[in-house]
Amino acid sequence: MQIVLQRSLDDAAQQGRAATLVADGDQERVEISLVEIDSIGCAFDRLIYRAARLNQLDAKQLRAIGAQLAQRVNYLLEPLRTIEMDGSASTLQLRSEQPQKCENGKRYYEVFAQTGLIRLCRYEKIAGQARACVPANVTREVLMQLVCDLSALNRG
Repeated sequence: MQIVLQRSLDDAAQQGRAATLVADGDQERVEISLVEIDSIGCAFDRLIYRAARLNQLDAKQLRAIGAQLAQRVNYLLEPLRTIEMDGSASTLQLRSEQPQKCENGKRYYEVFAQTGLIRLCRYEKIAGQARACVPANVTREVLMQLVCDLSALNRG
């Protein structure tokens, strides 16, 4: 899956345009909605990871997934921590532990896990307005590491 994704990133960078990248692996799939890309970095507004292993998680396993994500994904702008867990609905939500302050509000990462998928987005919350999804700016290397770390969850 990583090789296919790397080639897709290279192709998108050569064309210099936004793209939706999809890469399949062994019972897993990643979908990345790129807003911008160049030879070094990219901006995405949504990353969705799907895996067969995530289809049958009980509350204890879901909590373990959250702990693994918070421990492994420690290279984003802000560390992640679990903020909500609903075992009966099999959902888990992680957010930036300390959001980044911006001019009129804050920005933060949010990871939402539910049956079969994990979704990562970056949000901006401006005082008096509803939160909005904003592009997450990362290097291509960080994006590939993120996909590798999500894929490691599928292997247990």
